[in-house]
Amino acid sequence: MLYKGDYVAPLEPSRGDWQRSLIGLQWLHAVTGAADSHDENIMRAPDGSRFVGIDSDMSFGLRTWHPDQLIQSDRNPATRAFHGRGLPPIVDRDQYQALMRLDERSLRQAIGDLIRPEELKSTLDRLDAVKSQLETLDEAGRVIEAHQWGDASYAVLAQRKGESYAERLLSKREQMPI
Repeated sequence: MLYKGDYVAPLEPSRGDWQRSLIGLQWLHAVTGAADSHDENIMRAPDGSRFVGIDSDMSFGLRTWHPDQLIQSDRNPATRAFHGRGLPPIVDRDQYQALMRLDERSLRQAIGDLIRPEELKSTLDRLDAVKSQLETLDEAGRVIEAHQWGDASYAVLAQRKGESYAERLLSKREQMPI
């Protein structure tokens, strides 16, 4: 719990633990179809070591069957409120394996009857797109070990404009006056 006067470390997107947390959250949002994932809905946990998503009421939509549909488009009135980043350009081996293990049975166990069958179908379609991207990243050598988050992964994230929550936060930090 934070209290008035507590010190909060400045945002440093090049920190490996923060990158891993942000990218993990981005993968989760890609599967769940979290359309309202702007920076104000991504919070640092009170211990400061990771990020959590809040305000998930725009998740599991049945009309988003691919994570790239979560990217805001001013040309499409249906997506003006979307704040996603699509699919991340990097993943670590643990995240990769966890996502590849997800299937309809495991999603049904996790979600139960909380979503309608057509929403589950859209979720499974998004999961297929995620798995396809994971295979592409594996072929491109962008599946790293968990301990490799840091400067090297930061270079990948920083050069791939508009593709990750970490890069988005970096861009905002660079625009802030010192």
